Amino acid sequence: MPSFDVDAFLDGYKGKTVSVVVCGRADLMGRHTDLERGLIDARTTSSDDFHSTEVGQLTAQIRELEQEMKAAEVTFTFAALSHKAWQDLLAKHPPTKQQKAEHGIDHNPETFPVAAIAAAAVEPSLSFDQAEPIRGTLAFGEFEKVYRAVLEANAEVQGVPKSVLAAVIGDRPL
Repeated sequence: MPSFDVDAFLDGYKGKTVSVVVCGRADLMGRHTDLERGLIDARTTSSDDFHSTEVGQLTAQIRELEQEMKAAEVTFTFAALSHKAWQDLLAKHPPTKQQKAEHGIDHNPETFPVAAIAAAAVEPSLSFDQAEPIRGTLAFGEFEKVYRAVLEANAEVQGVPKSVLAAVIGDRPL
């Protein structure tokens, strides 16, 4: 039986990466929702669902708004840190005594998320000083989405993914 070559395995190891898209014009999302509702209403009340003037105008406004939002999107890509690097980062951001007593956590929730984002950021590359204003500017949910991507890359354990759809399609003649 051949022996396991740990050096070859480690030389070829590539950690998980996770990307998340953030729209820098989140203010437009509410307008999009309003227009979408208006389009649904217009289609419901129009005798010619797809060709009324109102439907056409609303569709054009939605497309324009979607282009504007798309232009304001930034994709953040985060990579898994090594176990040691993750543990070292946690050690640099320990919880306060109060945080540990009240929540039983292993990190300071005020500083660790920003440090983790900076440490794991691949594209764009971010320093702590660049990541801090992201926390101060993004809405809570948007910041949590970014932080969850970092956690997904670093703290979630998953098996090798299998696509059910690809398996089904692959088993059928085209």
